[in-house]
Amino acid sequence: MNIHDLDDSLKQAMRVRAALQGRSMEGKARRISGQALRKEADEPDLAARVRARFSGVGGVELEIPPREPVPRLRRAADFAGCGLVRQAPCAAAG
Repeated sequence: MNIHDLDDSLKQAMRVRAALQGRSMEGKARRISGQALRKEADEPDLAARVRARFSGVGGVELEIPPREPVPRLRRAADFAGCGLVRQAPCAAAG
């Protein structure tokens, strides 16, 4: 695996830390990657954290209203001449 455009100061810090721990840079990179991925896998997602935080409060039961059909929209031609579509003046405005 190659990592392009890695900041030189970051590369140097990893080289020093790896040397202090008696590892190669590659070995240090493997260890850091493995730790980060394991930690990430162990962390619950946001929804799970919110549920856990408020689990002691209790839930709220909401009544879901019945669904109603969506009214049909009028076509623009139905409004011609009545001020909603700029055309001839409306006869009712008269």
